[in-house]
Amino acid sequence: MGKKWEVEIRNTCKVCGKPLPNTRYRTFCSKKCRIKNNNNKQKKYNVKWNKDRRNAIAEIEVPGKVQCLICKK
Repeated sequence: MGKKWEVEIRNTCKVCGKPLPNTRYRTFCSKKCRIKNNNNKQKKYNVKWNKDRRNAIAEIEVPGKVQCLICKK
């Protein structure tokens, strides 16, 4: 048979530890904490994407642009 899903019963926010404001909130005390948690999940992908983007910009040749003596970009 399939996996059994269990609902986690929490009394405090998963991110900041503050008490949950009412019974409608299950995991996070506010939208800010929910967004913070989602951003942390995507952090490694965002860092990689930003590095790739900066490297692509650095490789574009523009007259008068200074080249790094270490990495040659």
